[in-house]
Amino acid sequence: MADRITVIGTLGQDPEERATSRGSVVQFRVASTDRRRDAQGNWQDVGTSWYRVNAWGELGKHALASLKKGQRAIVVGDLSVSEWDGADGHKGRSVEIRATALGHDLTFGTSRFERGQRPQQAPATGEQRAESGAPAQAAPPAQAAPPTPSVDHSGEWGVPAISTTPAAAEPQPAGGAPWTDTPF
Repeated sequence: MADRITVIGTLGQDPEERATSRGSVVQFRVASTDRRRDAQGNWQDVGTSWYRVNAWGELGKHALASLKKGQRAIVVGDLSVSEWDGADGHKGRSVEIRATALGHDLTFGTSRFERGQRPQQAPATGEQRAESGAPAQAAPPAQAAPPTPSVDHSGEWGVPAISTTPAAAEPQPAGGAPWTDTPF
């Protein structure tokens, strides 16, 4: 079982892509330094912890395009600690995070978000439909797929959806729960 961890730190190197038998992974190291005030009220760096970060799939591709050495980043992922024996008998320990979310630390600057393009899923052929139990049909001639519209997730979690066209106001239920009348 891995522990979920959030680390805020500075990239010690540019992300690098590596090929593995399970696909490509993007790796980089993050340094997290603990700062505390001393008795005189001055800030002091107490210690630095280094983490190797592994980002797989689309997350890795986006990290490769977005993150650079020296930038502050927020890393969320599953922590694993491995112990190893060196050739000289020295025992070592490595700490890795399998990233589930990455981003810039906006305390120190700004960032610009661009939605990534997801690969289009090819429609099933007649042979694939027959294997799945669906009636076999002739496959339509190959055509370029139309661009997919962007997905608007703003309607999730009770937040009103964003619309580019004016819409009629929805009627409010009378006598509803008090929290439904309060704007957020």
